[in-house]
Amino acid sequence: MRTRKLAVSALALLTAATLLGGCGSTREDLTPELMTLSQRRVDVSNTIDLTWDTNARAMWHDLSLLALTDRPSRLTNAPVPH
Repeated sequence: MRTRKLAVSALALLTAATLLGGCGSTREDLTPELMTLSQRRVDVSNTIDLTWDTNARAMWHDLSLLALTDRPSRLTNAPVPH
């Protein structure tokens, strides 16, 4: 009878420990090299740099269109060399 109480107590203690601690309390990151679902940190960095570069080029192009420096002036009758 004493052995049965000891076994039940041990089982209850093990169950309580499992419920409180969880089976996988020391979870590891299975893909530590990935920052997103499919990209590494260096891939994300390259994407951001490419986006900034493209946006900067577009901004300078838009500014040249705004300042009318993309073509010669048409206000003179004299031919303008290219």
